Amino acid sequence: GHHFLNTLPLNTHLSYQRRGGVVQMTNAFVLFVNFGGKPAFGRYENEFMEGGRYLNFGVTPEKRGPRGRSELDLYEDIMRELEAKADVGSHGMEQHDGQAVGANGDTTKDGDEERQPAKEILLFARASSNTKFVYCGRCACVEVTQCDPSVRLGSVELILELLEFGRLLAEDAVSDDFRDMVEARQNVYRMIM
Repeated sequence: GHHFLNTLPLNTHLSYQRRGGVVQMTNAFVLFVNFGGKPAFGRYENEFMEGGRYLNFGVTPEKRGPRGRSELDLYEDIMRELEAKADVGSHGMEQHDGQAVGANGDTTKDGDEERQPAKEILLFARASSNTKFVYCGRCACVEVTQCDPSVRLGSVELILELLEFGRLLAEDAVSDDFRDMVEARQNVYRMIM
């Protein structure tokens, strides 16, 4: 994650929707999550699960406009990757557009087509709009479910596993910010339940 961000040209500007969102780059999707405010029941909320090891993140693939394009591309990239993993798991080798993809992710070329690896998913989160974003590391999607249409029409919920969760629990200032953010969100839910 840090290595990727260090490769950006000087004066690169990343823009995102203030409450959160998806920024697409050539080799990664950067997710910004803002946990500010109280949970709003009746609409979709991003939340940490299992002490911060997992995060549910909602996207609306049908959304129009530039932000919608990034969400659609993220969703499609994740679905391709999950389908590839399912094929590899059931057969040991996946046939994808005339090429074999091994369990280690290597591709073999058949004709001119070669399967592109999924883009990295990098997560930045903050406790509120008054705090700084914490880099939470790389994520992998482990589950995709349709949201209840009465909550968020046309949306899907991605369950993301924080691949660098162990590092986030280390004893340093960044990990303290992460733990505080996760605990604060869980306390908000406990108080209103």
